[in-house]
Amino acid sequence: MEKELAKNVVTLLGQKNLTISVAESLTGGLVAKNLTDISGSSKVFKGGIVVYTDEIKTKTLKVDPALIQEFSSISKQVAQDMALKVRLLMNSDIGVSTTGVAGPEKSA
Repeated sequence: MEKELAKNVVTLLGQKNLTISVAESLTGGLVAKNLTDISGSSKVFKGGIVVYTDEIKTKTLKVDPALIQEFSSISKQVAQDMALKVRLLMNSDIGVSTTGVAGPEKSA
């Protein structure tokens, strides 16, 4: 996330009195870092969690293991479940998630 984009997100959320939380896999905390680097982010950013492995996605974030098994941990369905679960966990208005393939491996 570029600094300008993070600044725009924080500004817009502040104007709308909304809060955000993030569940990160692929980015390993980078989205949360970029948001918290912005002055005033404490008014809109509830928190973030890095759930890099499937085990942590299911145990900590309570992602449905059936979704991972059926679609893979880098699927749209799992990303949507991660976003929903982090929003509920952190009691925020908006939940965002990142997932994907970090290396040269072929995606599932």
